Amino acid sequence: SSGFIALRGGIGTVAEIALVWNKLQTGVIGKRPLVLLGECWKPVLEVWQNNLVVSEKDVSLLNFAFSVDEAVEIIENNT
Repeated sequence: SSGFIALRGGIGTVAEIALVWNKLQTGVIGKRPLVLLGECWKPVLEVWQNNLVVSEKDVSLLNFAFSVDEAVEIIENNT
């Protein structure tokens, strides 16, 4: 794929984000955008950073968007 967009969801969504994020971290898949769409993700990421080992380098692999158009633009501009 050219990139990934994650919408608000449940534990399955979190698992899918973790899988893609890990594959980007380890280079299993080439660099491409992982966009977290919606206002819910920044607080979730903050909890992960406060309670897990999540570095700024890890966070730099993520993109945040607050509208569908913004998410699509991130994908289009980074492929």
